[in-house]
Amino acid sequence: NAYGWLKTEAGVHRLVRISPYDSAARRHTSFASAWPYPLVDDQIEVEVNESDVRVDTF
Repeated sequence: NAYGWLKTEAGVHRLVRISPYDSAARRHTSFASAWPYPLVDDQIEVEVNESDVRVDTF
């Protein structure tokens, strides 16, 4: 599945390259963000036991 392949790629990615169209041969930087999420069946019901919940306040 796509999520299995892409879950480790989550976050911001940066590409630095020398543009072939820039006569000064400067570095160009591009950014992209990727946040893959799995598809979840809407029919699933999740039960959480009260004893499994922990609330920490500071």
